[in-house]
Amino acid sequence: MKQLFSQEASPNQQQTSRQCPRGHVIMDCLLLFFTITFSFGLVWSSWECFDEEPFCDHLVRNMSCFGAYKLGKPGRDVILHRGHASRTQSRCRVSCRRQFEANRDKLTPEEVMHFLESGGANDTVQDPFGYEYDVCDLRKGFTNVARENLFSYWEHFYGTEHEIYTRVPNFTEVGFEKVQVPNVIWGDILDFYKHKKKRSEPSWLREEGCALGIHFCEEAYETESECHIRNVTKMEYMKLNPDLLRRILKSLHGPAEKWSGLELDPQVAYGIRRYKRGSWMAAHIDTIRTHVISAIINVNQKVDEPWPLDIFDHNRKHHKITMKPGEMIWYESARLLHGRVQPLKGKYFDNIFDGNKYSSQILAQNILAKCRVSCRQYFEKNGPFLNNRIKEYYVMFGGANDTVRDPFGYEYQICDLTNGFYGQGRINLLSNWADYIILKLGLSNTIPKYSKLGYKKSKVPKALWGDLNDFYNLKTKKAAVPWKREDCTKGIHKCTVAVDDDEECSEKDLNFMMKMNIDMDVGLMILKQLQKLAEKWSGIKLEPVTVYGIRRYLRGSWMSSHVDKKETHIISAIINVGQEVDQPWPLDILDHEGTHRKILMKPGDLVWYESATVLHGRVEPLQGDYYDNIFVHFVPLDWEDQVQKIRDIRRQTDIYHISQQVIQPSI
Repeated sequence: MKQLFSQEASPNQQQTSRQCPRGHVIMDCLLLFFTITFSFGLVWSSWECFDEEPFCDHLVRNMSCFGAYKLGKPGRDVILHRGHASRTQSRCRVSCRRQFEANRDKLTPEEVMHFLESGGANDTVQDPFGYEYDVCDLRKGFTNVARENLFSYWEHFYGTEHEIYTRVPNFTEVGFEKVQVPNVIWGDILDFYKHKKKRSEPSWLREEGCALGIHFCEEAYETESECHIRNVTKMEYMKLNPDLLRRILKSLHGPAEKWSGLELDPQVAYGIRRYKRGSWMAAHIDTIRTHVISAIINVNQKVDEPWPLDIFDHNRKHHKITMKPGEMIWYESARLLHGRVQPLKGKYFDNIFDGNKYSSQILAQNILAKCRVSCRQYFEKNGPFLNNRIKEYYVMFGGANDTVRDPFGYEYQICDLTNGFYGQGRINLLSNWADYIILKLGLSNTIPKYSKLGYKKSKVPKALWGDLNDFYNLKTKKAAVPWKREDCTKGIHKCTVAVDDDEECSEKDLNFMMKMNIDMDVGLMILKQLQKLAEKWSGIKLEPVTVYGIRRYLRGSWMSSHVDKKETHIISAIINVGQEVDQPWPLDILDHEGTHRKILMKPGDLVWYESATVLHGRVEPLQGDYYDNIFVHFVPLDWEDQVQKIRDIRRQTDIYHISQQVIQPSI
């Protein structure tokens, strides 16, 4: 069908002419656009989809509606790509719908999945929340470009669900949390906002960042002979002064890292964005480039009823979060689907947005952990032509072979699912080794060395050991032994195994570690008696952090090489309280001089070690029934201030220049 586009703007309207079907215009405007109702007035009726590309027949023949994409020249392999399906469906909905209806029984499950998860081809589609969108309604700006944007966001979300976009892991248990804006910055924001409102000159500008298909940006309107598209952005924007922007980023940076458990790079503080009556925001996920950990701050609102934020948690449970001025929401915005799908009923709703990303180190280790075959093939083909930075990243994270070697020299079958090396397990394993390399080469002066070797084997003081031994024997000899299953960290401990039941491969949790809680009075006794010994060994004043355990390792347990958290594990101790083993189970330690030590322990033995700087693990599987330890951790006085300095230095340190000191890529 022939399509014409109006080039004439109506008076006093900023207008763009896009995707209006000129061939339909007169009949559409008479028969489809308006209907007379029995009540007075006119109402809009449904709009219908049409094919908007002259080459839709060609795309349909190539099965593009279902994601089929031919690589390069004719004769090359055809792959299925969800993005290609969404792009085709956004432009050729009528043809795609007909092809789907006529051939559904002949399609593969993957083709059907690509078709349905990319929006299908009906005039209305349902987002993952369950909301319906009339994606052929030009009154709401749903041109083919808007549809493509909308479907692409859902495509990324479904891709994440199917572990295709696995470069964004889960960082928190739920994925979001509503809190109060820190007092240190809320007063400044409020003062700025009130000052702007009192000024006579206008402070609000039209929001230029309106995303077609995600926000209500455009609508169709009709003249006597033509159909037009005009800008109807229902968002405004108030600039923040540079000083306030810096203070917002600085004030939220620490809380963002504490909430996420990551070292983050602040990216943007955006706002104040004003949503006006009728605004909506379609379900979407944000860009990984700048919005991995994000915050929404509500500054002010004047609404007839609460305007909820729709969001999925990591378990795909739908939440509706309402906000009041002074409240903020932390959320993993590049991982969680979110939006404000219901139109705003109220005069305005004003928000500030804060975005943070994690470092390229984390991105590299995530990709190499989950896309090893593709990375290996690409590197083998293009290695000689890649710049040194990419080569160094590749080598630092162990390359992409099926086996990797840790700093001790142990080899890990990193693709062996029977040892629980799934995607997240591989990420944890690689990140620990990278952290150790960075620490030793680039940050060696930020966490001091408190002893010559970084470890010392000793004995638990007799009085303390007598009390501990009595407690241990009393607890373990009870009829109902109070052991509980302990959560473990994939890739660091043996947690899961792959199970194949001839139909599918699934991940099964394994029970390789148990825990028995220590009574509070026993824990305080351990801290009190060991603190002076810890200070004597390290040569510094310490404050206690925690006593952890008793942890029981069971037969087959292992613990990969790693360093502990710098926030809480600076001077540590391991106490062995019991074991039943076929052969000794060594603690591997790489001391400050670079010597690999294998330390054997018996009940009553104690090992002091600088656990945040000394690489350690129990890499060889336990040959025995059980091995029971208590862990004790101390930090130097005023250590929290030092941790912030370490974080600041780490953010300014380039992993590429660090790795260059010792690692040479073998190309």
